Amino acid sequence: MTYARERLTRPSGAITTQKPFFCVVLSDGERWHVEVEWPDGTIEQIDAFKAHLEGVNWVRTQSEAWLRECENTNF
Repeated sequence: MTYARERLTRPSGAITTQKPFFCVVLSDGERWHVEVEWPDGTIEQIDAFKAHLEGVNWVRTQSEAWLRECENTNF
C-alpha cells in the first residue's frame, strides 16, 4: 500500500497559523521520510524510517522538541 502525503497536524479550520506541518511520505519505494512544510511553502526532509508508523510516531513524540530546537538555533 502506498500513502500520499498525510497531514499529521490537527486541523483547526482555515490554515492560517505560522506553524509548519509534518508529513510522512514514501520517497523511494522502501523508506518513509518525515517532511516538514514551513509556512513559506519550503519543504524540508527531516528523517527516514523503515515503516510508516515509525515516522508517524516520530511526528507524535519528537516533532515538538525538534521545532523547539530549530527555534533555539534560529533555523
